[in-house]
Amino acid sequence: MYTKLGPITCSDFHDFTKYWAALYSYKPKHPKGNELYNEHIQKSEFSEEDLYALFTWKNGMTLSKKKKETVKQITEKIHLINSLKGSDQVNVDYDLDFLSDGVWKIFLLHLINPEYYPLFDQHTYRAFQYIQTELILEIPKDNKQWVKLYFDEYLPYIHEHSSHEGLKMTEIDQALFTFGQFLKSPFVQMLSPALNTDFLLRILSSVYSRNVNGTYDFSIPLKDFLAKNPDCIPHARNLLEIRDYLMQEEHYHERWDMGRYLMGQFGIEFAQSEGSELIFSLCLAIKKEYSISDRQVGYLLVEALSRKFVN
Repeated sequence: MYTKLGPITCSDFHDFTKYWAALYSYKPKHPKGNELYNEHIQKSEFSEEDLYALFTWKNGMTLSKKKKETVKQITEKIHLINSLKGSDQVNVDYDLDFLSDGVWKIFLLHLINPEYYPLFDQHTYRAFQYIQTELILEIPKDNKQWVKLYFDEYLPYIHEHSSHEGLKMTEIDQALFTFGQFLKSPFVQMLSPALNTDFLLRILSSVYSRNVNGTYDFSIPLKDFLAKNPDCIPHARNLLEIRDYLMQEEHYHERWDMGRYLMGQFGIEFAQSEGSELIFSLCLAIKKEYSISDRQVGYLLVEALSRKFVN
């Protein structure tokens, strides 16, 4: 028996936040632990020592030589940082252009105004995505993309929800961090059968693959994935065989029902073509084989499109 967590509304978000924030546990490998954060974050003006302490807390352990060099870059701008303290109008492309690393840039924003700029990492992103899509999606490896995700998607979502029920930014940070850790743990099976989203995104990259003499010409992303996960090869073949079955004339209306849903709910544009119908059929195959909703399939396709796995 699994516990199903559906899409969380603004009213549900209050209870969700209170529950998961109460389970928060972050233990940096440093003698001072979370005191590194608590002692320094609320200061109206930072010293260089404050910034080193806070970035050490974020790092979870003593800073490496390379990271110390990055923090030195930041402390050299301490007068600028203190002049921005409390601002909710920081222009990251101008004010923080001295930092290229997306992770440190977002954390510095948080230090400047922790009540406006929430923390953001792989765990909070994973939680944020699951709440919206019911899929476990990982943050892009290129952390330079993090700033765009943060401003375009994450920040508006957090501000919308923090305005309800008087939730504090710290509570939301802690709740999403904890829930994101849970989604990465083996205990996620208590929630629902975990989908291998990495595999499903890559099977979508093979949506146009053809069966030639009993063998499918898998896409490069799928080939690379299967080379590391050979146990998924039968599943890949099975999904493409189901796709081919659903391409038969008798399933025309079923295919286009899926297509109309994707266009209506997600704003994806499709031409009336065989390529579009291959996409609809593979989406149907994934839905049927894994017993997931149209909504989840739609979000999988949106993610595959954003990663340019499908064009």
